[in-house]
Amino acid sequence: MRVDKPLYKLEKEAVRLRHFEGLLRQQIADRLGLRFAQVKYIFSKPNVKYYVQTEILPHFWKQEIAEIEKKLADPIQAYADDLAKRLDAQTYQWFGPGQKHYYHNNKVHWQAFKQLLRITRVCGDQKTLERDLEKAIFKHAAKLEARLQLLKSMLANSIHKK
Repeated sequence: MRVDKPLYKLEKEAVRLRHFEGLLRQQIADRLGLRFAQVKYIFSKPNVKYYVQTEILPHFWKQEIAEIEKKLADPIQAYADDLAKRLDAQTYQWFGPGQKHYYHNNKVHWQAFKQLLRITRVCGDQKTLERDLEKAIFKHAAKLEARLQLLKSMLANSIHKK
């Protein structure tokens, strides 16, 4: 779908607030002085969707490709960071962009850590721990490789659409 209509300033500002600042539609409406339905209409317009597909998303894909390539340089550290991030995500409640409320007892942190170890199958006796960690790291690296190939193909397809 090729759309040649230019974006208005208000539409560009709404897209910027949504994708670069992470605001929700109601927050965008409050900031721009619009009604919620107007913001919803802005994001449903074909020219805005096309702008997001061809300009905004490739920008994020390029950033993610660079991050994945950096992670693949050191897969052990990448796996440890991923585990820490997932542990952190299980120990707070999310109330909105930038509004996290952490649980203040260590029991929740410990339970989340044990749950992550069970999910990633990195648990068991000391004899098999090293082997399990090695398998988990290789599995994580394979997922990163697959994601990298997917992003590169999506980026190539978006460049051909222009």
